[in-house]
Amino acid sequence: MMKIFRQAARFGRKDGFSLLEIIVVLAIMGLMLSIISVDLGRSIDAARFVKTAEAAVGDVKLLRVDALMYQEIRVMVTDDTPAASLRNFSQSQVKRYSVPKDWVVNGQMIKILSSGACLGGQVIFNNPQGRKIEFTLNPPKCEAVRS
Repeated sequence: MMKIFRQAARFGRKDGFSLLEIIVVLAIMGLMLSIISVDLGRSIDAARFVKTAEAAVGDVKLLRVDALMYQEIRVMVTDDTPAASLRNFSQSQVKRYSVPKDWVVNGQMIKILSSGACLGGQVIFNNPQGRKIEFTLNPPKCEAVRS
């Protein structure tokens, strides 16, 4: 007589994974995913902060072009630039860094002559999460170097 079911021949042998093994593997994968996602979120925030700060420093290069075009001195000011130092400049000559409203920008006022030459200086960007980045703008082209 022919056997219809072959399971009888494999008695005692186990096929596949038990429910407990699957649950343990899923728990380990979930733990690893939670650790990676937190770290990945921090990395994304840090990269976004750096890119925004670099873009703001890039505004100085546009200001150099503006000074050359209009043959007029331009200044890039920070949050801590004293108002008295701006008295000699018209409103069209003064520009602020393009950063989110809750950021704080400290450092020196960057002065660009009508020839497009930059006198250099330092600028520090701080965001509400406590991240801080500092750039040194080197004369005469205002090349930004991260400090």
